[in-house]
Amino acid sequence: MSPKIHVVPRKGLKVRTENGARHIKPEGESVVLTSYYRRRLKDGDLVKGQAPSSRKSAAPKKAEA
Repeated sequence: MSPKIHVVPRKGLKVRTENGARHIKPEGESVVLTSYYRRRLKDGDLVKGQAPSSRKSAAPKKAEA
């Protein structure tokens, strides 16, 4: 199984997903690293990005008195 990475389109570009059904979101998205995405990375159409944290603040809530 291929690893997943987070990719972001280079500024000013719209890059289609591997199946061509839609564009990759401007904020980026996680994709399976296939030869298609490797080519897009090599060509500079996509760049590796940091996946947004899905975790919310881990600080405990204060108990109300």
